[in-house]
Order: sequence, then structure tokens, then C-alpha cells
Amino acid sequence: MADKDPPAENKEVFEKLNDYTLSVVNDFTRMAQADPELRRIFNFKARQVINIYSMWYSNGIGTQMQVQKFSELDSLDEVKDMHRKLCEMGGNPPGLPDIVAPVPKPGPKSLSL
Repeated sequence: MADKDPPAENKEVFEKLNDYTLSVVNDFTRMAQADPELRRIFNFKARQVINIYSMWYSNGIGTQMQVQKFSELDSLDEVKDMHRKLCEMGGNPPGLPDIVAPVPKPGPKSLSL
């Protein structure tokens, strides 16, 4: 019996799109008949992350996209990590305190009588 090759490590590929936007691609190990990819685009000016999941098949591509505001995320740990990575790559995103600060929600207006 021949030994199987160890599975290839799934790597993250970072790309600075502009001073305030970072693209992170995870190209997963090729599967039988499919080649999955997850791309996350962190836009620090818009305070949102776009998740694009693509599955390349021999006869086409299937894609799902989800846009989330940073304020909708359960944790901002990854946002902070990606902010630091973009800065390391020469980006100039808005300051982190501005990004992770909660956006005030409008409350009920008081009525004066």
C-alpha cells in the first residue's frame, strides 16, 4: 500500500486593493470535481466585510455572496487582525477606534408639550 501525500495546507493570500480595502483569499484543497474558494473583502471605510464563496466545477461556477457591517459581527477580533495586516502592507485605513466604535442608533424623539 502506498502512503498518501499529506494534504496541502490551505493558505491565505492577502492583497491590498487600496488604502482602506484588503482582500483575503482562502483557496481550499482541491476536492474531487470541485475547487472551492473563499474571498473576504474588508472595507474599512465602509465598515463592512464581503464574503464571496465560489465553487468551480468542471462545467461552471457556483457563487454565494454575503455583505455584513462590522457592527453585525459577533466578534471584531478578525477585523482588528485584518486592519493590522492592511497597515503592514502599506494601507492607510481609518483609525481602529473609529471602526470598532458602535454606530449610534437613532432613539425615540422626545415630545415637548
